[in-house]
Amino acid sequence: MTTSSGGWVRVPSAVRLSLRASGFGLIREIHTMALLSRASAWSWTSTSMRSLQPKIVGWWRNSEMSGRFWNNPYFVQYEDLLRRLHGLMAAGQGDAEEAEAARDEMDVSWRHLSEEERARLRGLSAELYMIEDDEVFEPGAPGEQSPERLKADLEEAWRGGRWEDLLALLRKGDFFGAPDRVARLRARAYQELGHDEVARLFMEYAASLRPAAATKP
Repeated sequence: MTTSSGGWVRVPSAVRLSLRASGFGLIREIHTMALLSRASAWSWTSTSMRSLQPKIVGWWRNSEMSGRFWNNPYFVQYEDLLRRLHGLMAAGQGDAEEAEAARDEMDVSWRHLSEEERARLRGLSAELYMIEDDEVFEPGAPGEQSPERLKADLEEAWRGGRWEDLLALLRKGDFFGAPDRVARLRARAYQELGHDEVARLFMEYAASLRPAAATKP
């Protein structure tokens, strides 16, 4: 740490990211423990309440999984830079100096990510092109399921709280409904996975397409 001429203490960016990530992890752990305590109490009240336990356990597993990502400061940094880069590209500044600087920083962070973290961010990068109205869907594999089957799989993923599966399905084509609905589905999934700012971007995009429906899941 260094002291500026104005007397302010400058904290290195790596330290700030570590503190931020640690804070996220602690908050998620406390919130999860509180929820599980309530879930334990609910499970003894009635048979109908006990039916909620699979959904609660599913939420806890998602929270635990996303916590592993957020505890890595390089993941936090890359996600932030990725959002910034796509914002610049959407504004027609993809070749600007700021965009190139973001790409350079992303290259450094990428080397410190696990394959699981990279997979999450690759998917996010592909989906953010939706906000630029330039999304390219994944090519269909030979013998892949029909759109009707994929829609059924999407409904199952939604009901089961399998948010990563839901996101992966939405990348397979444009047959899951109107763009504002897809944006709202992505917003909900990313909110559940801890990407609050990404969720906000997709909700704002949904609102720009269909303001009256922007708050619906």
